[in-house]
Amino acid sequence: VVGFDDLPESEFQVVPLSSIRQDFQAMARTSVEHIVRALEGRPVAQRTVSVQASLVVRASSAPPHDTPGGPPSP
Repeated sequence: VVGFDDLPESEFQVVPLSSIRQDFQAMARTSVEHIVRALEGRPVAQRTVSVQASLVVRASSAPPHDTPGGPPSP
């Protein structure tokens, strides 16, 4: 099971929740740069910006059963 946004509570659940962590600072920085350009009257191209996310692995995820390093099948 994997959550999204890596909320602080995720690591304190009964089973700590693996989660996708987003770089909110990078998103905010890019957004502000575009807003400032627009306010200054400079052209702002409409584009898609991708910001790298990362997987934070906790106890809610594990390797598949019967693989090296994975838990044995029941």
